[in-house]
Amino acid sequence: MNLTAKTSKRGPHHLPEIALYRGPEAIGVVGGGSYNDLFGHQWALVWDKSRGLVLAKNVAGAWVEQTSPEPLPVLQKNDRHISAQSDQAARPVIAWERQETLYVWFWNPITTRFELEMLGSGVDPVLFIDAQLNGITGNSDVVLFYLHPDRQSIRYRLQRDRWGIEYTLAALPEPMYLDQAVALPYRYELWLGSETTPSHTLRSALYPIDVGTERLAGTIAALNGVYLPARLDASATEALAGQIAPRPGAYMPAALYLAGTERLGGQITPRTGQYALAVIQANPATEALAGQITPLNGRYHL
Repeated sequence: MNLTAKTSKRGPHHLPEIALYRGPEAIGVVGGGSYNDLFGHQWALVWDKSRGLVLAKNVAGAWVEQTSPEPLPVLQKNDRHISAQSDQAARPVIAWERQETLYVWFWNPITTRFELEMLGSGVDPVLFIDAQLNGITGNSDVVLFYLHPDRQSIRYRLQRDRWGIEYTLAALPEPMYLDQAVALPYRYELWLGSETTPSHTLRSALYPIDVGTERLAGTIAALNGVYLPARLDASATEALAGQIAPRPGAYMPAALYLAGTERLGGQITPRTGQYALAVIQANPATEALAGQITPLNGRYHL
């Protein structure tokens, strides 16, 4: 495959219009719906100088051009900052900027065809699928990050809203450029910068961790050693007896495994603040707190 990518200006630099993303074996093939089925392959969207937008997939280390089931959007000369991502339907989503206005091309499962939407004001669009963070595909979503035209705040839209709702994520200390969104373990990181601040990052909170159907007293065997209850640092308005209501069922303390030389009152110093007991739901019939689990000596409260 021989392509020559168009470049566009981002701050003082000219960067190629190439978007890399994770996708399926073939467009529209969801397989069993697992993470590997939907996002197990490397894909690229290239804005070729002579041919326009071209899709390609990495096959055994070589980029091979792929055919789209419908014609890809035709960009104008002054368009810039293309981005691409595969969605839960194993179909590509493409976004770009045109004179501080955002456009997105995506698969609509209701009309069963690709559609083009003009979203409104914004610059530097970056598409991202949050299934990359925890491997959970069932409740994942495509996120469109971008900047307000003044470049001093980060905004985003969601595919599940059909891109119709604009959310504000964070304010920036100065006007910046948004380069890309990077998947880290259980969180994402946005990479930004400016002429005066070459590198600026914004890291998300942790995403949920999928533990499946395993329980501590069931298929997970506890290690030998000293244990202590895990605690969650809550704000003044989020105590367990306040906004956080436990689900019905039997509960047991979550525990952290410590080496023989570590104690809570020794090397581990708790932060000041309000705490709530972390709990794991147990089987109500066989795993009541007063049955298999013996609490440590000490004072407890919710």
